[in-house]
Amino acid sequence: MDKELNIKGLNMHSFRMIAVLLMMFNFLTPSYAALTGKGTKNDPYIIDEPSDLPDLRDQITNNQGKYIYVKQTKDIDLAELSGKSGRPPLPLSSFNWNRNALRVPATMTYFLGEYDGGGNTISNWTLKKEKMMNPVNLKTYYISMFGKVGSVGKEESVIKNLNIDGFEIEMQSTQNKMNPTGVSFITSLAENANISNCHINNSKVYGTGHFQFGAIAANNAGSTITNCSVKNCEYTPTNGAESVGSFCGSNSGDVKNCFAYNVTLTGDSYVGGIVGEQNGGTIENCGFNGTLIPSNSIEVVNSGGLCGKINKGSFINCFSIFDNDGNTWKSARAFGGLIGVVAEEAEITVKNCYAYPQISVNNADRDNVDFFVGRDMFKEDETKRFYESCYSFFYRLILTLYTFYYFLALKQALSHF
Repeated sequence: MDKELNIKGLNMHSFRMIAVLLMMFNFLTPSYAALTGKGTKNDPYIIDEPSDLPDLRDQITNNQGKYIYVKQTKDIDLAELSGKSGRPPLPLSSFNWNRNALRVPATMTYFLGEYDGGGNTISNWTLKKEKMMNPVNLKTYYISMFGKVGSVGKEESVIKNLNIDGFEIEMQSTQNKMNPTGVSFITSLAENANISNCHINNSKVYGTGHFQFGAIAANNAGSTITNCSVKNCEYTPTNGAESVGSFCGSNSGDVKNCFAYNVTLTGDSYVGGIVGEQNGGTIENCGFNGTLIPSNSIEVVNSGGLCGKINKGSFINCFSIFDNDGNTWKSARAFGGLIGVVAEEAEITVKNCYAYPQISVNNADRDNVDFFVGRDMFKEDETKRFYESCYSFFYRLILTLYTFYYFLALKQALSHF
């Protein structure tokens, strides 16, 4: 019978073979439903299952420059999707996926729009041992949920009401010191953005290479971050990390009402409990409680309880309570209870701030270690620095005779919060 049903050279047996192959292809190829919604303010894209995230990335890539609205309506668990072959769930932008490596395209994308998490959680995104190479140009890599958020000259982008839980990023970066990889749980670069009510829990980053890290933004370039928290998180690369902070690695925007608890930060230089490097803007009503560890576990350099280095900007009503994980640093250079290094031409205000470092440093090798500022590089105009009502206590160095005065000062410092 098969020979009697030849159609343009194909017999029934051939059709059966083709049908089997098509069924196998459909079985092996993951399917992705189209996003619900139109991406407008009145009809936003709806995120209610894991596969919606790579679909959202397609919309961002194909409609670059168009302001979109996104609403998450359910908790999203990425554990299964992270382990599958095929399209990875994240990052949402600045990312060109390759089966064997992460590569940055010559033209980078970014998220422009409003993402409302609705108080829901995205959990268990895992990115492991991806080696990043950039043979085309020297642009910085962005590894985070959103990649880059916002753009100068565009309408302000918004990320709000989002919880992150159980993210794990293991990276090997071939980037050099001048072009570090921006690693974060929310965004690697926040440019003309407003990020609020975002909370990071139980997440970690580790690996080797040159990194810049902030749990909310690796680089906050003039954006606003408010009412965010980081809890039970670790950033522990083995080498190459500079500009490391709980909220921002590098900051030139405003960060207000943000708190970090039980956070471990590791870096080579410019490590701060709140931000790594302050380049402008205001940090206000923020706090850090955690651990600061140098990458080599021996020497701490250019680091402080609030920030590692300040070039410009303000800290108002902030605190840092930290330890060095029970270790004794072999040496310390430019380390301060509040600030590690104040730049030569810095114009700064530090007001109503306190630090409580619980650390041990080898007395035989200390250079520019201070209760407040490790090293101030001013040469001529010290009036550009303004300090008021600031306190720092090295509890392992305080003598019994000063106990009364210590508690009196601490009471005064706490009265500001």
